[in-house]
Amino acid sequence: MSKPTIIIGLPQSFGMHNSFKKNLAFYGFETIDISYNEHDFKYKNLGQKIYNFFRKTFLKDKGYKSKLKFQVFSKEVVQKLNAIQGKADYALLMRADIYPSDVIELVREKSTFMAGYQWDGLHRFPAIYPLIPFFDQFYVFDKSDLHQNVFQFYPITNFYFDDDQNETAIPTIEYDLFFVGTLIERRMKNIKRLNKKCKKLGLKPFINLYCQNPKDKEAYDDQGYHFIHQHMSYEENIKNVKRSGILLDFLNTTHEGLSFRTFEALHYNKKLITNNPRVKDYDFYHPNNIFIWNETNINQLEDFIQKPYIMPDAHIKSKYGFGNWIKYVLNREPFDPITLPE
Repeated sequence: MSKPTIIIGLPQSFGMHNSFKKNLAFYGFETIDISYNEHDFKYKNLGQKIYNFFRKTFLKDKGYKSKLKFQVFSKEVVQKLNAIQGKADYALLMRADIYPSDVIELVREKSTFMAGYQWDGLHRFPAIYPLIPFFDQFYVFDKSDLHQNVFQFYPITNFYFDDDQNETAIPTIEYDLFFVGTLIERRMKNIKRLNKKCKKLGLKPFINLYCQNPKDKEAYDDQGYHFIHQHMSYEENIKNVKRSGILLDFLNTTHEGLSFRTFEALHYNKKLITNNPRVKDYDFYHPNNIFIWNETNINQLEDFIQKPYIMPDAHIKSKYGFGNWIKYVLNREPFDPITLPE
């Protein structure tokens, strides 16, 4: 019996496309990967930047920048798609707004069933809207996006990669708390407060802050943060997750969907500290395992850390693994539906 074929496309920025391919192979798929690194794009000159502003503002062309980003990779991607004999069984594009519409049309032509997943708030990347009609099913992880009237959207969450579910080695815990994220000024107040509290409790935090401009970190140089100037790969991120006792998650204020960090904590049986109150509505939530902190309850952190971890229900946990997630997205029964709480 031949393997089902799937076209996948997503940003390469953190190397997550490699984990996708690995997990798809684990579950018996043959992958055609059209992912590309759109994160490092820079305008060639000021004129190109001004022209994009003009198209976006006055011509309402929200996808013009995607065309510019994609130019370097266009030939290779189109060749991959045109090399497909007949049609692939499936296509799955995540953040499809990084592709120009003619490529989306070609993926549509070359696939029998085409699914999209926007793992960010829809309004943050409005170039996605004119592309949605190309998809058979389009998934969102923010409840506020689910009930828009123009398109039919399907609920979903992020997930954890589960091809390592049979590993038996238990890594040594090196850090009490782990965080990686971009240095964004508006959330540094919370990071500083939590970092200070953890140190008072005698904990060893490993807080990684990505910043391109060295001047951005000057105000925080003496506070024990680890500054990185290249994005941490997803593989390295998972190594640090495994070596840490507690994971730290900060809500992106542009949406209320649960981060990948939430599901990494679920998979590896790690405690989670997050400022996303929505997590309390999900079926895997337990107050011993997840601390929802705000401006007033940081003094409750010590009690949370001392409470025993409660193992989550195995069936609920497996629902959020990649194996069930990919079957749900592609409508390959049997699967457990992944819903968003009301």
